[in-house]
Amino acid sequence: MLVDEVPGGVLAVENNGWWGVDADVVDAASRGATLASYYKNVNAVMTFVHAEDGMLLTMFDPLLDDVPAELSKAAEGLPFGVEHAQSSAFALLERLTGIGLDESWLLARHSRFDVPSPV
Repeated sequence: MLVDEVPGGVLAVENNGWWGVDADVVDAASRGATLASYYKNVNAVMTFVHAEDGMLLTMFDPLLDDVPAELSKAAEGLPFGVEHAQSSAFALLERLTGIGLDESWLLARHSRFDVPSPV
C-alpha cells in the first residue's frame, strides 16, 4: 500500500487488495475525517464506499448499481455504466474528498506499507 499526505488529506493506493472497502477498515479510517474508496478486481467486480467520522454512509457497485441517492448530487453529470464506471468512480472520489490522483503522484516516491493477509 502506498500512502502519502496530499493537499486536503491522505491518499492511500492499494494494488491488488480490498482493505479500502472493508467495512471495519472504512469505519476506523474515517474517524474524524471523510473517506471515499474505490475497488476493482480483474473480473471487474467493483465497490465504491463513502464514510464520514467512523460511519459507513453508502456502498455501491459503480458498474452494476445506480448511484445511491446519498451521492446523487456529488455524482451529477458522471456517466457511470459499462464504459465509464471506472473513470466516473475516480471523478466521484475527487469530488467527495477534494483529492485528485494524477500522473505526477503516481510517478513520485511514497511511503510503502505491507498489509498482512488475514489469517
